Amino acid sequence: MDSDLMGIALNLQKKYTKFNEIYNLTKQIEESLYRDDMYSLRLIVNMRTTAILELEKIEYNRKDLINALPDDKKNIVNELMSENAKDSDTCSDIGKKINNIYRQTRKVMEKTVLLDKAVNKKLNTKSKIKY
Repeated sequence: MDSDLMGIALNLQKKYTKFNEIYNLTKQIEESLYRDDMYSLRLIVNMRTTAILELEKIEYNRKDLINALPDDKKNIVNELMSENAKDSDTCSDIGKKINNIYRQTRKVMEKTVLLDKAVNKKLNTKSKIKY
């Protein structure tokens, strides 16, 4: 079970890293908007789109890893990747790692969504001014 869980933990770590990349690119988009640097904006948006597509592949891979597990292991993994997961001494170290990475990824995702909303609002305001 630990090797199965290790593969899922590695996948979640990739997802976390990719979300951080997307967050940083979103911050760069915001900076480009404030500088009114449309050339950089286009480049960064393309880079962000590529990162999002890579994130989708990571997500599909994780789903495949989970679907390959027996039902009892699926339930454990799904519980570990939820906000309802309980910190427990009975949970293995790799199980705790999966839950920790999941929670960190959620925080970065939430920050990214908030920043993305602000960037979209700024972008919509700029496009209304130009037309």
